[in-house]
Amino acid sequence: MNTLKKIIGSLLLFFLLTGCSSEYHLSFEDGKIKEFITFETDSLKNITESDGTISDIEKTDYFAYDEQNTGTKYEKVITKRNNRYHIELHYDHDPDAFDNALAMQYFQNHIFINDSDYYYIHLKDGLLNGMENVITDTVKIHITTNNRVIAENADEIKGNTYSWNITKQNAAKKEIFFQVSKKNKEIIQKGGNAIITGVILLLLLIVTPIILWAIGQKVINKIENKRNSRF
Repeated sequence: MNTLKKIIGSLLLFFLLTGCSSEYHLSFEDGKIKEFITFETDSLKNITESDGTISDIEKTDYFAYDEQNTGTKYEKVITKRNNRYHIELHYDHDPDAFDNALAMQYFQNHIFINDSDYYYIHLKDGLLNGMENVITDTVKIHITTNNRVIAENADEIKGNTYSWNITKQNAAKKEIFFQVSKKNKEIIQKGGNAIITGVILLLLLIVTPIILWAIGQKVINKIENKRNSRF
């Protein structure tokens, strides 16, 4: 367990220390749970480990699971933007294995249910002890899905993305839960009034000409009938 917590701590430090640009994303699509971590940093060698050494982000492999092998390694993309380095970590999880992912171990306790009808994630009792001490700014957690959301406690909702904010002040007690259907697609997500407006306008554009044509035909038929009745 100590080895596991050391690995988790290393990965957390990897993006928590970078400040407000740090974001963690999950999405549910194509039968997979897709994980995506992004952050920006001034240097590729500025992550100080707990033993005081400095790691090289470019050369370091980061793993999505405790079992460190090629199959559990994040895909890493590094680009430079305005003299800052933008780092992305990608990993596509098999939902049957996600309960053992390091991402689930960031919190003191977690529950993950992969039911036949839904996914359920519950992260509770705050981050691992001491992690609040290394947060320099807000770390954003995002979950995105087009499926029907059954239950959630998100801090923010924009379209089909649900977000939570972890800060130094709330890290020791932050709780996240999210339950989403596997089957039911959500036509209109919360905050998606623009979608329903667009659908209504589209229907009006299609239906209105048909209605006007039908009314016109009735008027023409009435006129023809009146003319015929005179002769």
